[in-house]
Amino acid sequence: MVGWSSGQLVGLVTDNGLPSGNPVIQTADDPAPGFYVSTTALADPNRDRKDPRRYVNSEAVNYIVSPGHLNAKVDNQIAKLGDFAVVIRPEIKAPAYAVVADLGPRNKIGEGSIALATALGIPSDLKNSDPKKQGIAQGILYIVFPGSAQGWPLSQQEIDWQGAALFSKWGGIDKAKKSFPQLTWR
Repeated sequence: MVGWSSGQLVGLVTDNGLPSGNPVIQTADDPAPGFYVSTTALADPNRDRKDPRRYVNSEAVNYIVSPGHLNAKVDNQIAKLGDFAVVIRPEIKAPAYAVVADLGPRNKIGEGSIALATALGIPSDLKNSDPKKQGIAQGILYIVFPGSAQGWPLSQQEIDWQGAALFSKWGGIDKAKKSFPQLTWR
């Protein structure tokens, strides 16, 4: 997540590693030449901090953002970075599988990657500044499987496979419908 905090840019890699530094711009050898290197809290420790491949690619990987203060315990386990999740938009029914890849503001829940929005049929045109044409305000269900992290990096195919297995073991769509009857299921 990129933004401003106390007058300083956050969520971007800087040349000196400090919020007051100059943002690092991707080179011709990087995935998005000319764009800044954007960070996620989940990262590949084997890559340099200035390498955009160190961080989770929002356009290619389904991920969710956990509020920075959220320490939700399930069976005495806390959801952490890298844990698998299933994200369901009941009005389209098909689940999307994701990982917890970033930490967000303490008072905001429900953020996800561009790839996740696309998988759920949610508008995600970041070039359009009209907030009415980005995201949706409600109707998304997140189920996180604490303690399921397997390390990073993973491909979306691996995330789909692991997420589907965990969701099935949990009880799948039938359990989700029974657990959240207030949602409008299709």
